[in-house]
Amino acid sequence: MSPAEAVSNTKREIDVQVPAQEVSRETETLIQKYQKLARIPGFRSGHAPASIIRQRFKQEIQNDVVDALVPKYFRKETERQGLIPVSQPRVTDLHVHEGEGMHFKAAFDVMPEITVEGYKELRAEHPEVFVTDPEVDDSLNALREQKATFAPVEGRSVADGDYAQVSLDGTPKEGDANTKPVHMDDVLVEYTRKKQINLEGVALLPPGKGWLLAEFGASTVGEAESQAQRLIDALGKSSTAKTFRMFADQQEARKVWRVRESSLGAVSNVPGEPPTWEGWEDSAVAPERLGEYLRALRKLTEAYHYRCIMYGHFGDGCVHNRMGFDLQSVEGIKKFRSFMEEAADLVISFGGTLSGEQVSLGPRREDESRKTRSTQQIR
Repeated sequence: MSPAEAVSNTKREIDVQVPAQEVSRETETLIQKYQKLARIPGFRSGHAPASIIRQRFKQEIQNDVVDALVPKYFRKETERQGLIPVSQPRVTDLHVHEGEGMHFKAAFDVMPEITVEGYKELRAEHPEVFVTDPEVDDSLNALREQKATFAPVEGRSVADGDYAQVSLDGTPKEGDANTKPVHMDDVLVEYTRKKQINLEGVALLPPGKGWLLAEFGASTVGEAESQAQRLIDALGKSSTAKTFRMFADQQEARKVWRVRESSLGAVSNVPGEPPTWEGWEDSAVAPERLGEYLRALRKLTEAYHYRCIMYGHFGDGCVHNRMGFDLQSVEGIKKFRSFMEEAADLVISFGGTLSGEQVSLGPRREDESRKTRSTQQIR
């Protein structure tokens, strides 16, 4: 066996010799296997002489010898030389003859040798951190606000320090008898404010009752801003009034994204508000049908008088939400089950799925998931 030849920093080539006795032993073993399986005219199955088997299946046996011994001895030789191949060997110059040893060359890739120097001299800086008393007080006050609970007060007017929740039901001033009522109340962003979560990010949002966050990638910031401005100009021409705000500053953009990322925490266990639950939190439709689906879903939740707070991934058509289900009374659970049935039928009618992001649906949605499996092919 010869030492490995370094073809390059990551390539090696070795010469491998297989002893003649090892070739003969493997050949005899294979002849015995062929004897048991071969059917040769004039001989009973399994009783053909070895000389006949050797002559009739000479090439097949030689190929099997090569297949058995080349990987074995390639591995033994690389281990002997302390080499760790990271690719399959390319075998060349293969010589194998009956009664003689086997010889071949194998070229393969190895991991490059990387020497890391100078790191022992590196020292990490340990800046001194000072926390002031006002910073401690601010943090304590924020925690008090987050953990506060609200108790309804009746019989007096609103006083300083009270939290007033306003809800409006009405019709436009010049509406006719067929005009539908308008209903306005708090949504995710208001809950975020109430729980004192990322107030700086909430303050950056443009006026509105629903927000779509979109990122634009390009080679330069200027190109990305140009893409965003073209979209703003195009949407600004639509008949529905919209407000926009562009964030080129990365810190501001990160604060706005945190509003979306903290959605679950913002809408869970809000002081002074009834509890909201998951249950229909992960339905999904094709993105081009998402707007239509959301309007239909909103209509369904209003029919059941469920408070529904929505957020999600517009580009994927996936909708997360929390709803005000009554899961404690018999009637509430019955109503919840009825809603789940209708919601499943609704998303299926849009060609969607009950679970666009999570693998496990949970027991409460297993019956509904059967509808999807029975009407759509899982791909």
